[in-house]
Amino acid sequence: MMTKNKYNAKKTIYKGITYDSKKEAMRAEELDVMLSIGKILDIQRQVPLKCIVNNLLVCKLVCDFVYTLPSGEVIHEDVKGMVLPVFKLKQKLVKALLGIEVIIF
Repeated sequence: MMTKNKYNAKKTIYKGITYDSKKEAMRAEELDVMLSIGKILDIQRQVPLKCIVNNLLVCKLVCDFVYTLPSGEVIHEDVKGMVLPVFKLKQKLVKALLGIEVIIF
């Protein structure tokens, strides 16, 4: 039985992978096309970024996609229908502690 998402996101399957929303599955498809034509070099899905302070895990932000551009730049991306304050806080912590900018798509 599938539980209803409080933000009305519908789990969607693309290439055998279940994504949390239709928007995320559509982005996966776009990135696969970009990979096939050489606009990006690789794709990783559901990549955890851990924010650790004084050996204590403060939080974890899981990026929906991490991919590399031909220039070598690594892009961290999270697909959001609605950006909540807790995500913004995690995004700032990741930037401050890891130097990684997480882009909201």
